[in-house]
Amino acid sequence: MAKKFRFFYRLTFALIKKEWKKISLVLLSFSVILIFLVFFSQFVLSAIANTTGKVIKPLYVEALVGKPTTFNPLFSKTEAEKEINSLVFRGLIKISPEGLPVGDLAEKYEIKNDTEYTFYLKKDVRWQDGAKFTADDVVYTIQTGQNSLYNSEIEDTFRDVSVNKKDDYTVVFQLQEAFSPFLSALTVGIIPRHIKLTDYRPIGTGDFRFVEIKDGHSILEGNKARIKFQYYPTTQTAETAVKLSQVHGLPNYGSLGNTFKGWSNFQVKISTLAYQEVMAFFNLKDEVLKEKLVRQALSFATPKEEILNNSFGKKGTIAFNSLPNLPTFQNKAVEKYPYNLEKSSTMLNNAGWILKDDFRYKDNKKLTLTITTIDNPEFEDSAVKMRNSFRKVGVDAEVIIVSGSELTTKIVPNRDFSILLTSQLLDPDPDQYVLWHTTQTKESNVSGIATAKIDKLLEDGRKTADQKVRSEKYQEFTRILLDEEPAIFLYYPRYVWLVSKRIQNIDLKNFRSSADRFQSIDRWVINKPLL
Repeated sequence: MAKKFRFFYRLTFALIKKEWKKISLVLLSFSVILIFLVFFSQFVLSAIANTTGKVIKPLYVEALVGKPTTFNPLFSKTEAEKEINSLVFRGLIKISPEGLPVGDLAEKYEIKNDTEYTFYLKKDVRWQDGAKFTADDVVYTIQTGQNSLYNSEIEDTFRDVSVNKKDDYTVVFQLQEAFSPFLSALTVGIIPRHIKLTDYRPIGTGDFRFVEIKDGHSILEGNKARIKFQYYPTTQTAETAVKLSQVHGLPNYGSLGNTFKGWSNFQVKISTLAYQEVMAFFNLKDEVLKEKLVRQALSFATPKEEILNNSFGKKGTIAFNSLPNLPTFQNKAVEKYPYNLEKSSTMLNNAGWILKDDFRYKDNKKLTLTITTIDNPEFEDSAVKMRNSFRKVGVDAEVIIVSGSELTTKIVPNRDFSILLTSQLLDPDPDQYVLWHTTQTKESNVSGIATAKIDKLLEDGRKTADQKVRSEKYQEFTRILLDEEPAIFLYYPRYVWLVSKRIQNIDLKNFRSSADRFQSIDRWVINKPLL
């Protein structure tokens, strides 16, 4: 053993003596590399991180109940479809946080008269496949939407509108008659002319673009982040995905029940929806409710404050009228029907409904009403509180719960209700022709109100571009509508967003509608990945 050791020792020494220059050079090089790594590693790692950050953007995963069927803004019907498409496609106009129409793809616009609008397009916009955005795209979008063969969502709005290209970046719209809400209609997403419907791909000009569309999900990519919408068939399956940390968030989670109570790894973001209102529509064809005095009495018997409160916080913001929840319309608004059971009882007496054995009768007929609403914990709670309060003034009221499909296919079309408690989408523009005009009583005018004064004000309000005149018309319209009281205007609902605490820097300062939850996504920090 000792002989072998001496042999290798002498061999190694001889090699070092012979090749000492080469060995010294290798050792020196290794030392330099080691010193570089020790003193400059933080700079190297930082550079690698920055490079990687540009290639692999943080991914936010959200549970979406239901499956979108179209990614074309002309045919979007569901809230989910409209929301996703709004991130990818832009319109000529967008609505500001104050509820005012401002330019989006349009650099500016001019209203020559009440029926002619000229739009000057931005010249530096490109489609997400690199093609230039021009006036041809605008004309193509509107004319495609007008084509009755396609049954688009904008066909009725643009039916009597002609659109013409003046030059590559100027478009002129000519209306057959004045229509003041026209600017709001131009928020519809513009689609590219160079991609035909027969070979359609969702290519837009928005802040996000589609990078993957699968049967169970879709992925959008922006400048600094990606969004994955994972589809689930029911709210229950979406809730399970949240609990299993398969997604970061669950939007529009209205009930906020016990399901997630006490879960410390979630944060709840709550904002009020400005363009949505919960109303209790009266059926004016009902023998009892066609009398205005009864409708007013029931409004005084509606405990809005109590309805608004539940064990998980307020449901939203109390409504004073039918207009959107914007300072422009609500700064001077007051409650016309404050909760007052004594006044309600007096009005019912005056209407001939006499209290007898806890209930009211007229001509030996009992005052009986139903409050119909959908199978939703928040709406059901509101309906029950209305029923309980109505009973205090002698009205025999019952609550009827129906499915969403039954509501849309049977209850509303047949006007099969006494009082219908539901949520109503509102336009940022104060025009509410479709909700209250006599010509709409078989369509969106759910209550069936038909008065010449309201009709005239709604007609005049949409025929002038003079904002001062319009303001006066809609103030008068609101006054008369509240006097007629075809519905009880309850509250603007909250938007409840259940989101992981892994997501930081969420800002809902200018939140007005659901898609606004992504307004600050470029500043979000996603601390940890999912499973």
